[in-house]
Amino acid sequence: TCETVTGCTCNEGKKEVNCQYKGLKAVPSEIPADTKNIYTLLLPFKQLPFNAFQGLTKLTFLNLEGNQLQ
Repeated sequence: TCETVTGCTCNEGKKEVNCQYKGLKAVPSEIPADTKNIYTLLLPFKQLPFNAFQGLTKLTFLNLEGNQLQ
């Protein structure tokens, strides 16, 4: 469920996880499998593990804008 995503806000009805401006150091591992949208605007990520979004089979939108990915 959405309540288990540490450091982010969730909208259960929209199947949305919002981690924008939260200063997280890594993608939370507790994102529900049925999440459709993830927002990670301006997080200090330099790299993402290859399996960061593994198992999110319903994911249709991923916003990585403004991150420091290399």
